[in-house]
Amino acid sequence: MKLDKDRRDLVERKAAGRAKALGVLKGKHTEESVA
Repeated sequence: MKLDKDRRDLVERKAAGRAKALGVLKGKHTEESVA
């Protein structure tokens, strides 16, 4: 699967944001509640 640069940047930003949120919350909320 080939992603263009803008989409790849968006996906990486989203993944980083989710990782940060989960790290801060330490599992207190489900992924759905932070999405």
